[in-house]
Amino acid sequence: MKKNWLRKTVVTGAVLASVLLLGACGNSDNGGGDTGTAAQSESNEPLKIWTTSNALKESAENWGDETDKKVEVVVIPYSDFQTKLKQGINDATTAPDVFIVSRDFVKEWSNRENAIVNLEKEFSEDVKKYKSDAFEDIVKFGSNDKDQLVAMTGEYPVGMMFYNRSIAKDVLGTDDPEDVAVAMDTVEKWQGINAKIKEKYAGKTKLFGTWEDTNNMLVQQRTKPWVKDETFTIDETFADLFDQTEKMYQESMFVSEGENEAYQAGYNQNIFFAQFLPSWGFSSKIRPQIQGKESAGNWGVTTPTYSYARGGSYFFIAQNSANKKNAWEYVKSQTVDTDYLVADQKSKVGYPSSKKAAEELVASGFSEPLLGDQKVYEMYQKQADVQSAETKDVVTKYDGTILGFVNDLLKSYGAGNISKEDALKELGNKVKTAFPELKIVEKY
Repeated sequence: MKKNWLRKTVVTGAVLASVLLLGACGNSDNGGGDTGTAAQSESNEPLKIWTTSNALKESAENWGDETDKKVEVVVIPYSDFQTKLKQGINDATTAPDVFIVSRDFVKEWSNRENAIVNLEKEFSEDVKKYKSDAFEDIVKFGSNDKDQLVAMTGEYPVGMMFYNRSIAKDVLGTDDPEDVAVAMDTVEKWQGINAKIKEKYAGKTKLFGTWEDTNNMLVQQRTKPWVKDETFTIDETFADLFDQTEKMYQESMFVSEGENEAYQAGYNQNIFFAQFLPSWGFSSKIRPQIQGKESAGNWGVTTPTYSYARGGSYFFIAQNSANKKNAWEYVKSQTVDTDYLVADQKSKVGYPSSKKAAEELVASGFSEPLLGDQKVYEMYQKQADVQSAETKDVVTKYDGTILGFVNDLLKSYGAGNISKEDALKELGNKVKTAFPELKIVEKY
């Protein structure tokens, strides 16, 4: 099969991981030092993997090609994924061997002991290595309520701010990332910069690309869980989100609510200044728009107004899998092997879950020409230090659903279709309907 150079680079680590695994199995009676029964389980059937990501589909198929394993990857739309997974997970004839979920839904699965493999019990030696090298908040997030690791990831989605250099020079007098970070380090300053941009460009250029990505960053500033002790509390932090949304809509701070054609074209037309995206957002959202275009090199990356993490792909192995050994070889190759993580994240200009891999990427001195030859890993590392020090254990199994309700109501409020008071009431009603077991408390 013909592969481009990026694909070859990414799969190198997967090949090495497979070799190491085979070598380890040859020197041990229990699968590289692990003692769980899952380590012994193997089937001749294709390894079934469910994901919402085409990029993860390609990675899995590359792994299958290089290890001579049969792989069957099903890409399910994000909006349908949870429903289909809940319907199929308990039936061995329909359940995937591996399923990959976003950050919002990790906690919904991490304590379902009958549905998932406890990785820490079944693959103890490899998990010990992962835990010793991964960022602490990633380990904690992938653990169950007993602090046992049940899900793993190969990425650390460091929250960043990408910005247009030419607009920065026009409005701030500099495009230096440190200066841009200071100029945008409070919500109050956003309003001042927005006013300058309106004046400079006669209202044709906006502060942000999308409302959604800005709001996603703001939502993640909460310091306590939305649900605790089976109680959903609508407090002042929700009211603040509505107030912030009101300002963004009233002052026309963004090009579009979501990622439409106008937003995508904006990367080449100087129609917005900044966008909050995690480290992986560069390769998936920005690079496709600017590569080979006139705006190549006209974008930069800096530390954002606030620390935040967004996204992340967490790998679970299904308890009903008859192919657990191959499932583990695949998951391990994507999350533990340093060489693979370095190659994979370098190809994406993303940030790895492994501290060792991160150190290698920083030490490489890699600079990204599409971002004005910035040494992006040095910038990512700076923000990763802040982000990991501000770990907030606030995500619950209810968050994915509640966030959908919050975003829909914020958009309706911003468009003037509902009052804040009615929106907050409706939020409580929606949560109660979705989760009848929860008590709703209003404290705003």
